[in-house]
Amino acid sequence: MKVIDITGVIEPGMWWFGPPVPKVEFTQIGSLDKEGWVSHAITLSAITGTYLETGAHVFKNVRTIDEVKGEELVREAVVVRVKPKSGLEHVTRAELEPAISKIRPGDAVIINTGWYHKWNDENFILESPHFEQEAVELLLEKQISILCSDMVCYDDPREPEMPLLRRIFAKGSMILSPVVGLGEITKARVKLIALPLKLKGVSASPCRAIVIEE
Repeated sequence: MKVIDITGVIEPGMWWFGPPVPKVEFTQIGSLDKEGWVSHAITLSAITGTYLETGAHVFKNVRTIDEVKGEELVREAVVVRVKPKSGLEHVTRAELEPAISKIRPGDAVIINTGWYHKWNDENFILESPHFEQEAVELLLEKQISILCSDMVCYDDPREPEMPLLRRIFAKGSMILSPVVGLGEITKARVKLIALPLKLKGVSASPCRAIVIEE
């Protein structure tokens, strides 16, 4: 068994979506010299680093992250490797079609574009590759549970209405992004485990995400 951590590191100074989303801040509380212990106060948003998100991000009366059942966080997943993407390139339907027959209802799908190499690059968000509409529709036809990618944006980052993200959530799928280290995955079918914090009434949470190759 091979365990691959696909979680991006959360740290002060990392990429962020900009206002009103807060920057990541760590503040030490306590000291070994005075209190005999050390901890930290942490400022971040629910969409920091690698995060799992439900449709409550854009829709009313939709389940929040605390309402996702434990068994939904452990999924069989199909890994799709597409041509390495440069800034603002599309993931196309044609690139996904060879893998579609492998996807079963309820599977997660992991899309490797190579963009994770740009983690913390100044253009990581603004030039994120993204899906074309036909690619998203093709995946949703397979009734996927989680759409996971190393892309930080699934829509064109210049498109504020996020129509593709809304479409994904309208179909009941969750998203897990952006992830890292996908180049370490060698198999086409793996097990994906994504464990968010159980935050009541919140649409998303940073999480630890791993892939297991049997």
